[in-house]
Amino acid sequence: MFTIDRLVGNQQYLHEIISSMQIQYKNTYNEDIDTDDVRHYCITNLYVMIENTKGVNKLIGYFSLSRMDLTNNNIIVRFVTMILSWLQGRIFIYDVYIFPEHRSKGYGIIMINLAIEESTRHFYITNVQLHTHQKALGRFYQKNGFKFIEKQGSLYLFRRSVTKVKNI
Repeated sequence: MFTIDRLVGNQQYLHEIISSMQIQYKNTYNEDIDTDDVRHYCITNLYVMIENTKGVNKLIGYFSLSRMDLTNNNIIVRFVTMILSWLQGRIFIYDVYIFPEHRSKGYGIIMINLAIEESTRHFYITNVQLHTHQKALGRFYQKNGFKFIEKQGSLYLFRRSVTKVKNI
């Protein structure tokens, strides 16, 4: 059985996730990121996917949801993106990560679908966007219903329509 939980309410995995994000950031941007910045981001934005098998919880991976385009550092652009996303029913899923020991077992698409389901509980949603630096991950997204939209610098942008629309 899988559950999705906000990290803010489930901080037992915080240290493991911060270490993972710092390594990913270093590998992607070739620079270090401050631990406090990562901790703040994790607590405010991150969800964890946990598998419970026979009473034992295993951290499978994590992701974040946002109305803002977090890839843009300009606060005005972020605010405008947030308003447009709200009006257009768009949500961004970031930092989709499955820990290496759980890869190639089908967890990735389960987590993305759970992320979409979670977002429909809280937002008016008609489509989901994902960004990735990795071409291979882009192929995974395309295989699972996402369409390639454009390349923005080193980022590949993908979008998928959501048929179940809720507004809470």
